[in-house]
Amino acid sequence: MLELENIYVDNVEDEFGALLNICQSIPTWTKEKYLIADDIFKQVKKRKYSVGMGARSLYHLYGGTGSSVIYQVPRMKRGYLAPYRGKLVRIFSLGSSRYKVHFGIQELSKEIMSELKLMPKFPSK
Repeated sequence: MLELENIYVDNVEDEFGALLNICQSIPTWTKEKYLIADDIFKQVKKRKYSVGMGARSLYHLYGGTGSSVIYQVPRMKRGYLAPYRGKLVRIFSLGSSRYKVHFGIQELSKEIMSELKLMPKFPSK
């Protein structure tokens, strides 16, 4: 489960983020979207990103393949995110069903973190 105060809008401008944005911007499953989703899967395998599965409501990955969030992993986190304790990661959807989501986890580099402006996805009232 991701805590709302640690979830930020994914505004990282890199090659992989561009693929996610393109995939997310195509509303229906066209041939182009299938090709982009395939490119995302290839990048995940090539760069050996961690993958997992969980409830969509717990990971806040709504919107299907390509949706993503930035997450500041707490120091005491368990489960799929335990290897990333205290780090900033991008969690992105690889596909989903009605209740479950298959997701990937990308650790963000220090260069990206230094120029990143974190905007809360769920601002407090």
